[in-house]
Amino acid sequence: MSQGSNAVLKQRLETALKAKDYATAIRLLEQSTLPDKRDRIAKLQARINAAAQSGVTAQLDKAKAFMEAGDWQRARGVLATIDDPAADKLLDRLDKIDPPKAKNAPVIVRDSDVSFTNKFVISLVLLFVLFIPGLIATSIFAGEAKHHRDAPGAGALILLNRLAWGSFFLTLLCGVCMMVMMVTVNNIPIPGYEY
Repeated sequence: MSQGSNAVLKQRLETALKAKDYATAIRLLEQSTLPDKRDRIAKLQARINAAAQSGVTAQLDKAKAFMEAGDWQRARGVLATIDDPAADKLLDRLDKIDPPKAKNAPVIVRDSDVSFTNKFVISLVLLFVLFIPGLIATSIFAGEAKHHRDAPGAGALILLNRLAWGSFFLTLLCGVCMMVMMVTVNNIPIPGYEY
């Protein structure tokens, strides 16, 4: 390496060291022909490790402070960013104190939290006032009630749904039978049909 390029390299090395950019300083030392470059690289790597360790220690102290304050969520957030065995131990201890909640875990709805009484009353009123919309609403509500059979009003809503559909089909069947009887007994002509 020439004297000029070595001088430029030394100047860039000093600039990197002043800026505490140890990674760049190590890269420059590896390119240099300085006789003590191995010792300098070892010292810089020790500085990098010490700085990283002091950063980890500061983060661990911060997480411990959150844990002492009972702020489990923040403590877990800080510990999740640290790649260190001590952080893993603290995270395990935190998981025992306050188990993490799964993000995509299904929400469990107990039957005691759900009531179908209002939906039963709405369906009953709709069936008397507007039969077809009532039949649709009852079917939708009964579908929900089947998943929570022990909830208040669920059994009544399922029964109302069966009765509503039964009465619908019974009415439909009676209407068809009446039309057949009218056609056969009264000899009512059907358009497009010849006797």
